[in-house]
Amino acid sequence: MTPFRRSLFPFFLLVLLSGGVLALPARSEEANLMANPGFEEADSTAWRENNWGKLDAEYALDPENPHAGRFSKRVTLRKTGPADLQWTQFPLEIKAAGSYRVRFWLRGRSNTGAVRMSIRKMAPPYTNALSYEVSPSEDWKEYVFDFTLPQSFDTKMAGIVFSIHDETTFWLDDVSMTPLPAVSEEPAVSGNRIPNGSFELGRDGWTGTFRERRGMADAMAAQEANVGAEFAPVKAADAPQGKRVLRFEVREGARAMLTTGYFPLRYGHPATIGFWMKADAPDRKLLVHLANGLFPNIAWQGKEFTSPDAEWHRYTFPVLPQPEFGGRYCLEMATADAAVYQLDDVTATEDDLPAAAPVVFQAGSEPAPGNDPASLFDKGEKAAFLLHVLSDKARTLTVHVVDAWGREIKTFPVAVPAAPTEAADIPLVLPTALYGGFKCVVDDPLGGPLPAAEIIYAVLPPVKAASEVKEPFFGTHADLTPYNLHIASRAGFRLLRLWPPLITIWAAVEPTPGNWSFETRGLERATKMGFRFLGMLGSTPASEADAPTPADAAKSNWFDNWPPKDWDAWRGYIGRSLKAYGPYIKEWEVWNEPDGGGFLRIPAGKSRPQVYVDIVKNAFPAFPPATEARFSGGVVTTLSRPFTREILDLGVASCLDAYSTHYYEMSLGIGPEENQLFLDRLAEVRAQKGRSGKPLDVLVTEFSADKIKSWLDGACLPGNGMTVAEGAALLTRTTIALKALGIKEAYQYAGFAQPSGRIAYRDGFADYIEVNGAPRPALAAQAAMAHFLEEASAAGLVQVQLEAGGGKATVASFLLAGRKTDVVWAKKPVKLGEIAAVPFAGRSGYDMMGNPVALSTDLPVGPDPLYLVQEAKH
Repeated sequence: MTPFRRSLFPFFLLVLLSGGVLALPARSEEANLMANPGFEEADSTAWRENNWGKLDAEYALDPENPHAGRFSKRVTLRKTGPADLQWTQFPLEIKAAGSYRVRFWLRGRSNTGAVRMSIRKMAPPYTNALSYEVSPSEDWKEYVFDFTLPQSFDTKMAGIVFSIHDETTFWLDDVSMTPLPAVSEEPAVSGNRIPNGSFELGRDGWTGTFRERRGMADAMAAQEANVGAEFAPVKAADAPQGKRVLRFEVREGARAMLTTGYFPLRYGHPATIGFWMKADAPDRKLLVHLANGLFPNIAWQGKEFTSPDAEWHRYTFPVLPQPEFGGRYCLEMATADAAVYQLDDVTATEDDLPAAAPVVFQAGSEPAPGNDPASLFDKGEKAAFLLHVLSDKARTLTVHVVDAWGREIKTFPVAVPAAPTEAADIPLVLPTALYGGFKCVVDDPLGGPLPAAEIIYAVLPPVKAASEVKEPFFGTHADLTPYNLHIASRAGFRLLRLWPPLITIWAAVEPTPGNWSFETRGLERATKMGFRFLGMLGSTPASEADAPTPADAAKSNWFDNWPPKDWDAWRGYIGRSLKAYGPYIKEWEVWNEPDGGGFLRIPAGKSRPQVYVDIVKNAFPAFPPATEARFSGGVVTTLSRPFTREILDLGVASCLDAYSTHYYEMSLGIGPEENQLFLDRLAEVRAQKGRSGKPLDVLVTEFSADKIKSWLDGACLPGNGMTVAEGAALLTRTTIALKALGIKEAYQYAGFAQPSGRIAYRDGFADYIEVNGAPRPALAAQAAMAHFLEEASAAGLVQVQLEAGGGKATVASFLLAGRKTDVVWAKKPVKLGEIAAVPFAGRSGYDMMGNPVALSTDLPVGPDPLYLVQEAKH
């Protein structure tokens, strides 16, 4: 996985940046400050190529698959160098301290370096006003962000720049830049804008993330320390507001980050953030930020507070919300000081508005005591929850339960009493008669646009016990905590790739010279549950980095790293790691994504392929026989780059048992014809003989749907990704396609979470877990795959042309115990009877979640996979 990095410009500029990817109606074309925004004027001089580093690159108008009109602009960097490659338009008619909205459509190569959009001066001193990083996807996606330029920014010769620094291609279309009003003209809304700011409704609307305090070397120890750390609303007799407070615990060596969902404020209108805090020790620091945007493009305004004693105190600070597309912001509260903290009455209010009226109605929810910790249920099991309600009078609420597609499963009324000062707890029992992911929605009785409360849960098909699976295929990345291992086990994952958790890399096990530390508690816990591991060898510590200068070495970290400078030390690290982790780890990879980007920096004058082959060959003497441990190389971002061919030509296969690649293109999830290059390169890799003389196995060690929109409408998270149903289908199709092609093991990236949720402003690589820690529907679809296909052998992947209507369908075939299972899907809906390659007589049908389906010739087959399982002969 290619990580994002925070933009490298001064902090005072950060507060001027905001970003989002929601869709709003476009402004009029007359307001657009960009010339030739859709690249339809082929001879226009408005846009300019800026290959100032004379790199191997290409700029072209591309008539194939534009977002709109006849053309898009294609920009390709074939070989990296010290410079970036830029596509620019300047000068722009913009003003210092002016507010603007930029929007554009972009697609590109997935899992490559980010495309950076900047507003900067295009003449000396080339001042950068703001930067925004975009992670491309294979499909067109609109990106929109709002900003205010600094008063000090010299706008003479100012321009917009789209730049790349990695071997990749992106396509750009329909770029606009329009002025914004000086202050928001949205209607005023008085009162506290933070839902559940006094925690009377449980922890609804709040998430907590607990991590290490001092960095990677302490990560696993902190993770173990954080197991069971408290994060819960509790009743408190001395609560400053209402009856409940939020209590959370920060243990030694750890830190905590609390975030709200996104709430509305009006930019340009002064506001105040306030809260009550109590810590059980004095001099405890809490850093509080108002944030807008999504990682890595976050704008912060904040202040650090220190508790003078162990009593309650009220803290406030002023903010001036900056322009933010969608007009929504979140609050982050962070501390690394060990203590037990209590919070209450957290508020965000506009200064020029009156105080809010008394509460008329609010609601929240939480699992009932004794529930599954991750809200995962068996069919027919009792799924019990509590609905917390504050209401000025008795009411009858309407409750809906829907599946991932929004189809109604059940609707029922719930009577609630008057509860104006203390929340009433109403028990709810939700249906579990079907497999899948489900959401319970409580309608707002006041007619508001958002639900009053939401509950997410899943009903999973049964999977084999880990001890019964001899050759597992389904893998993921998950922290080795009881909560994560429980989720992974229930979903049928049996393989865990340790990237993260980063417990085996060199910089973690030897953080300072001679200081070796091998953390095995999580591995021992997971091994007892039947999990198997793929360990990672790589990431040199600063003391061993072959960096140009000591300063470069000192900045080295796990995602920005240099090769080893001493091969004896490299082999020593491998030998120690294999000995320490040998009882648990039997499969290893050598270096993550060495084919580009920062995971492997290349010293000047050296060849990237040769450096990597040297790393593998100098590790080879430390490898035990394949009967004791297996080793994979490559670990590339994609097979489409020439790097794979180059290292195979240099003989790397002779040191390996398997070849590892990442697969973020995900186009095999449509059908094999969509990614012929991958299939061709896959065949080339399989033609290589490994160290035992056998053909190399192929592992896909990262793939992800990446951007899936939150299913929690009330959290109001920015984003324009797939729906939860679309994301589940894409993950399922891609996983099944990889298995049908005979891939040895496949690892989804990344499945880790905490019971208290994750940081609200980080929305990527969370395929299976919602922001609040609850399961997404994709988890049920994963369990269905494991139920039907675990240990089934691949029998082919084909895309068939249909005679009727000219459509296509994809068929993935498997054999298990002499019985055939076909899985079918189609990009555009077709009828099952039209797929002649798949006879369904003598078959049982099941949907993507594992529910029985009655088969017929007219049964629609669309993007959601359909299982056709051959019935047993009696």
